[in-house]
Amino acid sequence: MKVIGIISSLRKDGNTQILVESVLEGSKQAGAEIEVYRLNDLKFTWTMLQLKLNCF
Repeated sequence: MKVIGIISSLRKDGNTQILVESVLEGSKQAGAEIEVYRLNDLKFTWTMLQLKLNCF
């Protein structure tokens, strides 16, 4: 089984991250493969949003 944690909080090492990582650690101990995504660390492009809003 694979478990994915998604953290979208603006605060690094905040309560959200602590809770998500705690749950993922329990899943890992139960034999799951885990992955963590921090949305603030990812680079997004706004091209699709701009096309939908007609903002060029």
